[in-house]
Amino acid sequence: MKKLHLLVLEFLPSLALFSAPLRADADLQAAQSLQNAFVRVAEKVGPAVVSIAAVQDRVVDAMYHPDPFIDQLLRQLWGIPPQPLHFQRRGLGSGMIINKEGDILTNAHVIKDADRIEVTLADGRVYSCEVRGADLRSDLAVIRIIDRKPTDPELPCVVLGDSDTVRPGQWSVAIGNPFGITEGSDDQPTVTVGVISAIRSFQTPIRDFHKMIQTDAAINPGNSGGPLCNINGEVIGVNTFIVSAGVGQSAGVGFAIPINRARAILADLQAGREIRYGWLGVEMQEVSSDLAEFFGLEEPSGVLVKNVIPDGPAATAGIQPGDLIIAVNGEPVRNGPHLVSIVTHLQVGSTANVTVNRDGKKLTLSVTVGARPSEGAMYFKSSVSSWRGAQVVELPKNDQKYKDVQGVLVEKVTPNSPAARAGLEPGDVIQGIGKYTIRSLDDFRAATRQLPARVLVRTLRGFVVIQNEE
Repeated sequence: MKKLHLLVLEFLPSLALFSAPLRADADLQAAQSLQNAFVRVAEKVGPAVVSIAAVQDRVVDAMYHPDPFIDQLLRQLWGIPPQPLHFQRRGLGSGMIINKEGDILTNAHVIKDADRIEVTLADGRVYSCEVRGADLRSDLAVIRIIDRKPTDPELPCVVLGDSDTVRPGQWSVAIGNPFGITEGSDDQPTVTVGVISAIRSFQTPIRDFHKMIQTDAAINPGNSGGPLCNINGEVIGVNTFIVSAGVGQSAGVGFAIPINRARAILADLQAGREIRYGWLGVEMQEVSSDLAEFFGLEEPSGVLVKNVIPDGPAATAGIQPGDLIIAVNGEPVRNGPHLVSIVTHLQVGSTANVTVNRDGKKLTLSVTVGARPSEGAMYFKSSVSSWRGAQVVELPKNDQKYKDVQGVLVEKVTPNSPAARAGLEPGDVIQGIGKYTIRSLDDFRAATRQLPARVLVRTLRGFVVIQNEE
């Protein structure tokens, strides 16, 4: 028996030496498997991520001298400088192609105030775009490629995932164009990896960021509008902003708009419709420690109704000044900004169960959610559209020359473009394209989406045939 014990003891060290390489191999295989998963995400999503250049063209009077006093003196002597100064500003961001028609999802702040928008694909293709719809409150926008040729390769698209399943600790992959690094070089987007850090909400006077996805995957200026993906290569968010303590680059705290939020308003953005947000119609007051004690709360929470808007949703449902709103559809209300975030994302016309504390008793009232009063400055879309080298705008409403005319006005014609070669000129009014009657810019956009290579165009001056570039 003693000899058997000695044999076992002698054999154990050799077992340990033999198992160590096996563990090392298993660890290496696990690491390689994870690495391959990230590579698959990059290969799956990367081709559909675009670099966006939002160009602003500005023309200012030329100056003789940077000092205003000297410049004014020289102007009196020599007159106004003959040549104005032309400036161009390029804002850079990212976006993702969401369908074969060329719709691209991005942030509204990326393309705001742009005179021209160009996108560059990972394969080097460059296209012009127009704004279909942009909403500053959600900071989401859809732009559409307008000069893709029928012979061009098919557009790659991202796959939209489900952001409601996102949990802290899961892997996250950010893809985009940080610092405009792809400009003038390799067009491949940049891929960074991290985890989901948290789900957080922010409320500002002009933007509502509800349940934003926080990640430590590196997000930098230029990443805005690009996708945040899960380990399966599905888009779970739209990268939007970072917290960087003033250094202007990634500090491991980045935020993405949940893709389900974008999905909810995508059809409206694509159709150019203004986004409608939920509204109760109450004036709010935060709950102080004294008020919390009065209402029997352990700590300040909820929102006190200071006033109700006459004939508004809350007033119609019976909510009164002095009511303490403590929950909406069963979700406890923490404070005023939290209530705004909850109500903002309720569907207009839906019924919300609002629980209030009135005179120490809980009441649940059914409120038909109204539409927040229009904030036109929060929504915008292109006032121009381009097709085969012709840039068109709506007819001027106050110009008597177009009083009884329907169509769109040709504002610019790109030299040597199909429109120019066909004889189209600035000032022409387009009234028909192929079988389509053109009454507005929306008609023009719808008509030019799918057309044959050669198409007959009707203008006030007569007909022209515009041949697409081969």
